[in-house]
Amino acid sequence: MHDYQLLFAVMSRPRGSGYFTARPLGCPSRSQVARPLSLFPLLAALNHPETFQDRSFLLDNFDRPDSPECGVAQNLPREILDLFVGEFQRKDRVERRTIGQFGLVCQNWLPSSRYHLFGDVDLNEHTLKPFLSAADNSLFRIPSFIQSLGLSFADREDRDKETMGLGEILCRLGALPLVKTLRLTMKDDVLVRNYTLLGTTFPNTSSLVLRNVPLALGTIFQTISAFPSVERVALDWVELESPHDALLSSYQFPPKWSVLSLDLLHDHSERHLFTAFLSLNPVPALSSLSLRDLDIVENSPIGRYLSHIGNALHHLRLESEVSTRYRNPHPTGLRFCTGLRRLDLALHESSDLAATTLSFLSYLPVQSRPTLTHINVFDPSSNRKHRSTNWRRLDNKLAEEQFVNSVKVFSVESKSPALLEGLAESMILAQQRRILRVVEAR
Repeated sequence: MHDYQLLFAVMSRPRGSGYFTARPLGCPSRSQVARPLSLFPLLAALNHPETFQDRSFLLDNFDRPDSPECGVAQNLPREILDLFVGEFQRKDRVERRTIGQFGLVCQNWLPSSRYHLFGDVDLNEHTLKPFLSAADNSLFRIPSFIQSLGLSFADREDRDKETMGLGEILCRLGALPLVKTLRLTMKDDVLVRNYTLLGTTFPNTSSLVLRNVPLALGTIFQTISAFPSVERVALDWVELESPHDALLSSYQFPPKWSVLSLDLLHDHSERHLFTAFLSLNPVPALSSLSLRDLDIVENSPIGRYLSHIGNALHHLRLESEVSTRYRNPHPTGLRFCTGLRRLDLALHESSDLAATTLSFLSYLPVQSRPTLTHINVFDPSSNRKHRSTNWRRLDNKLAEEQFVNSVKVFSVESKSPALLEGLAESMILAQQRRILRVVEAR
């Protein structure tokens, strides 16, 4: 029983600590126990392998059928083991090493170790060969554990004979049905040649990210259409080239696609994209939009798009990394968002949070049955001062008939202690209605 208690204690340890510090609540410390907990020496050895010069110690003592420790390890429920291993962070070098060492405990622990170790993989010209070499020499088919994959590939025409093309790489990987998130960084011509093979290799991808390259709209639409299960699409630092494709209006998108996140390099990219959307039949009615540094004006392409889809949009997130963006916002296109349920604002650190949020709320449509239930404001500044006057005005705005019966949560997430402490005094009405949420950002 103590062994299971120890696992739950370890699972509650501080993230990133790199070692085990917790012990079960109500359980005596090691010095108070006549016989040390059977898993503790093993876990200590895994986390500090330098204490054991001979790694065979682990295999000899914890993978033997007659070993009591092996019995405990072998019989741990898979769900508990996955939760336990999942507490360690893959991005932390020390903890990633620990995840790999869990595979040395016994054969039953190896799948969980590999599942978490190779759950998120980035393959590029530097990591591809080591990864394929490790996969070829593993007892398990490592690619089958991947759930999130990044592919960065140039496919230059002048590459040497030893350099594999994207088609050869995908054939080596084989079909990967567990991959749900796919991040692609590759040029337009590479995508054109391989989008069909990409869709076949990753048939169950639900989240598709295109990154850091100029792409034609036709190529983007073809790539999205190649993934029948895709639900979320993100264009991250993508420059959209001027559309010259006469077939743009003929593309049929996956039926589940409903979420789009945009971080485009130039304003003209936004015009190209939403103008192309309006030319499609039917126009894709997205339920969630995330926009960075884009002005929502009613006579702009995005304003006309919002006017077309009407109440289909349920979630809107607006982000700003430009100090002048949204300083004096006039988002007249918001009046078309008649079905909006959640509004997220991630503003630049120089912005006046309360005044800018108040301005956005003023442009939302007045409805007999308002739908907006959640408003979330994200502040990246750690030294923002609290200006009580504007927050009181915002508090009064939320008490108006348009919002008082619909808004259930008004959340402010910030790194500034001064702001978070002052909100409770400034937003008295929101606090009385118990809709105010104050979150300290990390």
